Amino acid sequence: MSMQIINIDSINAVLNDDITGKEYHSHYPYAATTFNNSDEIRIPIQQQDIYTLPCDSYLHIFGKYGDANGAADPSLKLCNNFGAFLFDEIRYEIAGQEVDRVRHVGITSTMKNVLSLRKHEQDDIFPAGWSSSGTDDILPVNGSYINGESGTFNVLLPLRMLLGFFEDYNRILLNVKQELILLRASTDNNAVVVPVGKSFTLSITKIVWKIQYVNVSDETRLSLLKRVDRDEPISMAF
Repeated sequence: MSMQIINIDSINAVLNDDITGKEYHSHYPYAATTFNNSDEIRIPIQQQDIYTLPCDSYLHIFGKYGDANGAADPSLKLCNNFGAFLFDEIRYEIAGQEVDRVRHVGITSTMKNVLSLRKHEQDDIFPAGWSSSGTDDILPVNGSYINGESGTFNVLLPLRMLLGFFEDYNRILLNVKQELILLRASTDNNAVVVPVGKSFTLSITKIVWKIQYVNVSDETRLSLLKRVDRDEPISMAF
């Protein structure tokens, strides 16, 4: 040990500049899409000359909730994991082929989080509308994600929390079209705790798919392009 700490000539630094940068880009649903109950929402990534990292992508959902007339009502409470309960089904397609699908999104993601996530991991997904306190609902708060006084919310749903592909496949996708298909829940009763005798309204105003673009060095890009030209299969286990 004493010889190692004084042998300063034996250390060779290894620099890796294959990845030159990462940045999030926003992708939106088709222009004519609506976000009403039972509507199908399609969010495409059409560009095929980019490298994306799906495992670090998420849905940013904006909306509002209130009484029967749409006015803010602080007595209404949003359920734990309410963002996932806004959808009945999520599908993910690569090059037009369905890769992964989950139904009953709220129930399945809630079961998975309760059984598999540690306390600090559950705290990390608070922006997704998840409470690790053990309570059945999230009290409206005047914060950046849920505001009970104004009746607005915005949640960040990591797709790795909802679909197995995004959790297990942690590599880039190159030169391929992708599409995320969301089926709005037929009812939002599972997303809101409503006092007896009251009714409520909930609407989504905006949905954005945020996904990382990975920038690589010229040498790495050439190597990846050669693999594409050879049409070699890529295994995607999940």
